[in-house]
Parts: sequence; structure tokens; C-alpha cells
Amino acid sequence: MKIKIFTEGGKDIGLGHISRCCSLYDEVYGRGIDVEFVIYGDISNLELLRERTVINDNWLSIDYLNNYIEDSDYCIVDSYLASRDLYELISDKAKRALYIDDMARISYPSGIIVNPSLNTDNIIYPVNKKRNTYMLGYEYILIRTPFINAKRSNINKEVKEALITMGGSDIRGLTLEVMNSICIFYPNIKFNIIVNDMFQNLDIIESRKLSNTELYYNVDEGLMSDLMIRSDIAITAAGQTIYELLSTSTPFIAIKIIENQNNNIDGLKKLNPNQAVIDFNDKYFIRKLKEQFKIMLNENERNKWINMYKDKIDGLGRKRIIDELCMG
Repeated sequence: MKIKIFTEGGKDIGLGHISRCCSLYDEVYGRGIDVEFVIYGDISNLELLRERTVINDNWLSIDYLNNYIEDSDYCIVDSYLASRDLYELISDKAKRALYIDDMARISYPSGIIVNPSLNTDNIIYPVNKKRNTYMLGYEYILIRTPFINAKRSNINKEVKEALITMGGSDIRGLTLEVMNSICIFYPNIKFNIIVNDMFQNLDIIESRKLSNTELYYNVDEGLMSDLMIRSDIAITAAGQTIYELLSTSTPFIAIKIIENQNNNIDGLKKLNPNQAVIDFNDKYFIRKLKEQFKIMLNENERNKWINMYKDKIDGLGRKRIIDELCMG
């Protein structure tokens, strides 16, 4: 038995797909099942994939998949790029197929459809005549191993450390904006800032480093979990990272940087109407960010935030998904 995970990621695509698929990879590997990634995109020197078996290739073609997939393979696909023809081929060739999709992007062939989101009420999946299994909602949220049992033991009265993480490649260049609008005004708070080699303005960020900022390069998931627990508050892109922040009970301000984050944001708002979410395109972005950060400095606000989301994510999403995949 072998499980092959097809996805994409890199400098111009982002790392959200790879990040959540790492959770599934670890679950499969932990069961002693042969597993490998097949990833399209520029992933050179990506710490996220260290010690995992990876084939870095363009799998988005019928010829490639025809030659690569065996009829004994179980396949997982997490893609915004693959066409329906490719999904049909994977479904036909594999022993069983599973598709991760939080947008109802296409009408899927026979297989398992997973939407690992806080809220799926607004997503309507096209019905087809072939057999599909649907696994939708917060019970299937994917959390990487170090975040599953990582919980903070106390809430500091005053904010001592804050985390800034704007996604795997910071496609909007927001890290620098946050440094200039927030970090500089709070010299007594240590800001842990996540960066990596895929940032287009990394040299400028490095040149603007302050005495109260620490830059962390190409952070692995273990260190990321530690940084979340150490930080009293986070400013984050509204992608996959919000689920790991929720799992570690780290209060955050979410920034919408791309349209496919709307489901994440809707889910947050459904659970907590007061959740701070700011669109990077908002003409008052900086002003709103400053206002929300000031609010979250209050211990009572952070306590309310933690209680609002407490135990919402149990970390068992990946187990439920792989259990279903391996049943067939």
C-alpha cells in the first residue's frame, strides 16, 4: 500500500497547500504506510519539507499521471491548478482518491471530498452520479504534529512577545508594513517575525530590523509552535496558520490577503463576531491594524478570545481523514 500526495506550492503560489498536506503525510507515515509528496512549484531549500520524501516535478499532465500512478496507489490531491480531466484520471487509476477543496472549485469524480474549514455553510458542491463521500467542516481541520498538543499554560497580564507571520512568501509585502506601523511604536514588546528566502523584499526587512524585533528564517514547525506559545498575540495572514494559532490558543489579528481566505474568515466570524479581520486592500488598513493591536493588548480581551475558541480544534482531523481513505 502506498499513498501519494499531489499538491503545489512555492514562491509565487504560497505554502498553504503544502502545510496542511504535511499533516496528512505525518499521519500516514506514523501508521507505517509508505507515503510521498509530489509537488509542483519552486520548493528549493524549503524547511517545511525536511525529512519528508518529496518528488519536485510538474505532475499536472495526463502523461505524467498515467506513468506515475499505480492501480494499488491511494492518492490525495490538494490543488487549485489541476483540471477536472486530471482528477478524472487520478480517480480512474488509483485504488482510492481523496480531494481537498475549500472552494467547490470543480465537480469531482468518484472519491472523497474534504473541506477542512471552520465554516462550510456557503460552499455547495456540485452533485454528480458517481459515488462521493463528503467530509466537511471543523472536525477535519488539519494541524501539523507539533501544534496538536501544544497549549499555553497561562495568559500574561501584559503583552511581552508578539508574532508576525504573513504567509510562506508574504505575497503582499505586509511584513514590512507591520514592522513600520506596529513594532516601532512598542519598544517594550519583542516581535518574533517569520521570514524566509521566498520574500521578495527580505533585504529591506533586514535593513529595517529594530532592537525589539527578531527575524526567524525558514522556520520549521517545531520552532513555529514554540513561537506561538511564547507569543501573547499574533498578526497573521488568514490562511492555514490561523488553525495552528487556534490550536495553540494564541490570540490573533487576521489579515485577508487573497480571496480564497473568505471561508476561513466567515468561519471565524461565525464563532466570534468580534474577531479582528482586516483586508490588506482596505484604505484604512494601517489605522485599523493599530486600533486592533491596541485592543488586543488588554488582558481581558485576550482571555475572552481564548475562551471563545477553546477546544474548537481537537487535532484529530487528519486521523479521521486517513481512516476514511484507508477504508476503501
